[in-house]
Amino acid sequence: MNKTNVKLDALVPVVAGQPYNDGGYFITIGIGTPVQVYILAVDTASDLTWVQSSACTTCFTPITTRGQELKNYNPSQSISRVGVNTDDRLCRAISSIKDFEYIRKRNRDGKIIDLSCRYKESYRDKCSTGGELIVDVLSLGDTKFPNHGIGLGLENVGSRGIFGLGGGRISFVSQAKLRSFSHCFVDFNSAGESTMEFNVDIPNNNQGIISSYIHPRIEETKYYLDLTEVRVNDERIDIPEYDEQENMGGTILDIGAHLSSFVPDVYSKIEAAFTSQIPLVRHDDVVENIKFCYAGKPDVIPTITLVFGRGEENLLILPDDSVLTPLGRSELHCFLFKDGSKPYSAIGNMQLQHFRVYYDVSNSESGQIMFVPRQC
Repeated sequence: MNKTNVKLDALVPVVAGQPYNDGGYFITIGIGTPVQVYILAVDTASDLTWVQSSACTTCFTPITTRGQELKNYNPSQSISRVGVNTDDRLCRAISSIKDFEYIRKRNRDGKIIDLSCRYKESYRDKCSTGGELIVDVLSLGDTKFPNHGIGLGLENVGSRGIFGLGGGRISFVSQAKLRSFSHCFVDFNSAGESTMEFNVDIPNNNQGIISSYIHPRIEETKYYLDLTEVRVNDERIDIPEYDEQENMGGTILDIGAHLSSFVPDVYSKIEAAFTSQIPLVRHDDVVENIKFCYAGKPDVIPTITLVFGRGEENLLILPDDSVLTPLGRSELHCFLFKDGSKPYSAIGNMQLQHFRVYYDVSNSESGQIMFVPRQC
């Protein structure tokens, strides 16, 4: 597939936890003609971009909207919206992804009565969506992408929409034929603005830049990293590589996940190494999805380092606030890693704060991800 060189807006704003209290980062996009504006969670571990429809039968409403009006997409108000049938290449792209179900409505005799392209997807955090694929104009700033495949969310649990940045054929990355993109996330508890860039120039791999190649052919959607080791100060914990026969192991980059998660055996070693070096009483299961917290900030926080490849060239040293973070206005400081339920490990968005992360996706057979330390 030929990659495009179209230059999008230099910096696209991304906000943390908006438009409601959530562990993700959110981007504002436009859909349709005339443009309808929506705020969607960015996700590199899934492909489909979808938005909650005004015709939803199971509709998700957040507990708090922080004073913002959240609109549902109304397909009848877009003159550029076109339906997609089951024989369309975009529908076939969805059906090739194992997390989706390929659905054709049939009557009691088994005869197909609706050729609309329907889908279902479940996410790692108990969110799910089901709906109908359409094509419409997708807008990022002043740049428009006509005939873009978009999910019309009709049955939604836990989310109002996702901006899919995975590597699969239905993702924004593939449909827009991007050669690269990047993000830089500010401190999640900060009022500052994070940013994303698309078709950005990839920096030279020089001193101060940490890089990992993307494992090709493991899975179309997810970006598998060359993470080989996690260090807690001087203690080293090996990370199992992807096992093709067992279909397990390896580590992905998942900006839709708040915390980093590791397979249980690895996580237990990380936790033991970390807690053994902090002389404070821990409090378990204080908050959902948080393993433990301390009543106060330790005087010294053990350094956690992510090691890519072999040797000492690519060491991603995490800042303290990507390891322990204060819980709201309380005195609790909570650990930002957990044991995962998936057969692979995942680096979440809290561990990517303060880095500009570049994705070189110009070659479908290989790729590279670079981490550049900087103040976003």
